[in-house]
Amino acid sequence: MEAFEVTSWEEVLAFFQEGGGLLENRWGWLEILRRGEDGDLILSNPWDAVSDSYKEAYRLHRDGEGRILVGDIDHAYFANHQTRYTLISLQKSMPFSTPYSRMHWHISTERHSITGEDREAIRLDLLSIVVEGAGYLGTPIVGPEAGVGGVGLQAIIDTFGYYGAIDSFIRMVHPKKHGGLTSDELLGLTGAAPIGGMVVDLVDIVSHASGWRIRVSP
Repeated sequence: MEAFEVTSWEEVLAFFQEGGGLLENRWGWLEILRRGEDGDLILSNPWDAVSDSYKEAYRLHRDGEGRILVGDIDHAYFANHQTRYTLISLQKSMPFSTPYSRMHWHISTERHSITGEDREAIRLDLLSIVVEGAGYLGTPIVGPEAGVGGVGLQAIIDTFGYYGAIDSFIRMVHPKKHGGLTSDELLGLTGAAPIGGMVVDLVDIVSHASGWRIRVSP
């Protein structure tokens, strides 16, 4: 974040997403930067490291202003002209190689401030639980139609509602565009299931109400 002159990881990811400029879709390079340390070598061919004459030309380091360089070249220009990157760690003595477009995933937990979107998701989850629960409770009185109707309404709410199955599915299909995935998408997609969806909705309520969620990001 310091080298990119930003204050959040989401802003770093923005450089690699669609419209990010030279680093657009260079997810492999992002993983190299995550693993790399000052003094490591960045090569197209790991065996070039055998020759000392190559080391300074491909050394990963930062200048006095904190900018990332590969040799004397700005790292973004270097990354943009490669189709595959190889990191050779002088400390760990082992190479890591990746194509430029491959996205590497990392799992973490985070807590965010409660927003209007979270409150809207909670309201829809509560409505979904009430509707399906009322259907089951009404079955002995009205008949199986009540249960079927409750399940059907619950599926509609959890499919088309905010953070519903459709929104979640779109985000899961295009993770690069959205900078990764969170537990919100998984809960939103599975919440539309009958019976078990009520349990998922309860977990989703706790997640949105507390601000805690699991994030899978580059």
